[in-house]
Amino acid sequence: MALVVLPVLLAGFKWVGVGTPPPEAILIIILVLPLALSWVWAAALAQFDQFYSTGEPPVYIAIRPMTNGGFVMAKLAMALAASALTWLLTVPAVCLCLAIVGTGTLFSKAGLVTPFGPVAYLTGCVPVLLLLIIGTWKNLVAGIGMGLTGRIWIVKLFTAWRTTLFVGLAALISAANIYVDFREALLHWLTVILVACLAAKIAFSFAAFVWGLRRNAITARAVGWIIGGWLVCGLFLAGYAGHVCNAINQPGLRTWVALGGFLILPLADLAIAPLALAWNRHR
Repeated sequence: MALVVLPVLLAGFKWVGVGTPPPEAILIIILVLPLALSWVWAAALAQFDQFYSTGEPPVYIAIRPMTNGGFVMAKLAMALAASALTWLLTVPAVCLCLAIVGTGTLFSKAGLVTPFGPVAYLTGCVPVLLLLIIGTWKNLVAGIGMGLTGRIWIVKLFTAWRTTLFVGLAALISAANIYVDFREALLHWLTVILVACLAAKIAFSFAAFVWGLRRNAITARAVGWIIGGWLVCGLFLAGYAGHVCNAINQPGLRTWVALGGFLILPLADLAIAPLALAWNRHR
């Protein structure tokens, strides 16, 4: 992707007369593309056949002797493998593109970042690479539970709810920037709000898992994998967020960022996905 986008990008800047953009801008644009595309392709992950006109699973899948939890875990593993492969290919492609452009920016400033040279510089980039993989995977599996129902009206309802949530969040941030008193009150109660949202998310997910186990829509092993993966990724995000907050001398942000990391990671979507698939297969 990077090998295709970069020449087009450079030709576009040259055509409009801007000239060659800074290498940092090229790097940011190319690295943002997989995250944006994963968001666009999220709806396709919940479908079994892109050429199938309805949301129902094809016959060979509907009657296949495979559990609903097994199907969901296979899709989650496929999304994770696709995310990891995407970034393992994108990062070398970006390095090659920057080398072709002749900037050398990626490694020339390694000495400014760390006194231990390029090896330590690359080692420090590993957590960032993991964050990109987790972010891409999160985008791919967003809304998988709604999509597996096979009901278009549910997908549209979920899309409307998510749009309303984003608009409301943007309005809340805008109001906090305008009104000082509101911002102070929001910051005072922000920890309580985040904890309450996280508790509601866990409670909903727990109820969905229990219901799925009672209906044999998912196995205890699959539940363990989902919860374990969510905890590991959440702890990684919380730990890395704490490190970044300390590095920028903002230790007060650690709690908020850590709670926000657990909130943005999918759990409720994954908890209801086997139930949604069971509803779809046995309509």
